[in-house]
Amino acid sequence: MKINTKQIGDDLYSFNMMTTRCIKLFFRDKMNVMFALLSPMIVLVLYVLFLGDMQLETVQTMLNAQLENTLGMQNGISDSVIKGFIDSWMVSGVITVAIITVSLSANNVMVEDKSRGVLADGIASPAKQWIIKLSYYFFNFVVTISIVGVALCACFIYLAATGGFYMTASEVFALIGTILLGSLSATSVTVFISGFFKNNATLGAFGGIVGAGIGFLTGAFMPMSIMPSFARGISIFVPGSHTGGIIRNLMMNGALENIGSSLPKGIPESVVTAITENLAAMYDFKLDAFGTMIGISDMFIVLITTTIAMVIISFGYSYGKKIYNKNKKIKAQISAINDKNK
Repeated sequence: MKINTKQIGDDLYSFNMMTTRCIKLFFRDKMNVMFALLSPMIVLVLYVLFLGDMQLETVQTMLNAQLENTLGMQNGISDSVIKGFIDSWMVSGVITVAIITVSLSANNVMVEDKSRGVLADGIASPAKQWIIKLSYYFFNFVVTISIVGVALCACFIYLAATGGFYMTASEVFALIGTILLGSLSATSVTVFISGFFKNNATLGAFGGIVGAGIGFLTGAFMPMSIMPSFARGISIFVPGSHTGGIIRNLMMNGALENIGSSLPKGIPESVVTAITENLAAMYDFKLDAFGTMIGISDMFIVLITTTIAMVIISFGYSYGKKIYNKNKKIKAQISAINDKNK
C-alpha cells in the first residue's frame, strides 16, 4: 500500500495552522485567561480567609482527642507542621479545580467559531472534519497544561516559602504526569460537552455552574469525607474527583509522614499508624464508591478509561452526525426530484 506523503503533509499543515490559530485567539483575550483561573482563585481566597484556620483547628482537635483517648496526653505537634499538611491539601484543590475550569473556559474559542459560522466554513473547506475536531482537542489540551503549569509553579513556590513542601522528586514527576493525564481527561469531557452549545453566553452560564459546584465534588472546598453520602456518590462519577484524589495522594503524602514523625517520642507505632490513617481518610486519600474504598491505582484506571471512552464517543458522535446529515441531504434531493416529476 502506497503512502500518500503529500496528503499527510497537507493534513499536518492544516492541523498545525488551526491549532495555532485557536491558541493565539485564546491568549489574545485576557478575559478568557482571567475567567479560566477564577475558580482556582476562589479556592485560594476561601482558604486564606476561612478554610485554612478552620482546617487547622479541625486537625488539632482530632490529634488532641486521639492522643488523649489512647495515651492520656496532649498533642505535641507544632502548628507549622499541621499547617504544612493543610497547605498541601489546599494546593492540591487549586490544581484540581484549575484543570477542569481552564479546560472548560478554553472551549470559548470553539463555541465562538460555531456561532460566527467559522466552524461551518472550516467543515466546508478541503480540511478533513476529523482534523478540525482534533485541532480543537489539542488546542484545549495545550492551553490547559500551560495555565495549570503556571499555577503549579506558583503553588510550589508558596509551599516552599511557607515550609510546607515535602514532596520527593519522584512524587513531583508523578504529579506532572497526573496533571497531563487529568488535563487530557478534562479535555476529552469538556470539548465533547461544549460542542452542544451554540454561543458563549450559554457556555459561560454552564461554566459558572460547574465552577461553583466542582470544588465541592472534587473535595477542593471541603473534604469529601464530611460531605453527605449523596454528594460522595455523585463525585465518584466525576473524572475530576479521581484526578483530585491522585493529586492529593502525591502532594500530601510527605506532609502526612511529617506529621507522623513529629508526634511526641515514645508513642507506640500502632498509635502513629492509626493517627496518620485517620488523617488520610479524613482528607480523601481514598475515594468512597458506595462503601468500597478506591485507591490511587484504581483512580488512574478510571481516568484512562474515561479519557479513551470520551474520545471514542466524541468522534463516533461526529461521524454519526456527518452520516445523518448526508443522508438527510440525499433524502431532501430525492424528495425535490419527486416533487418536480409530479
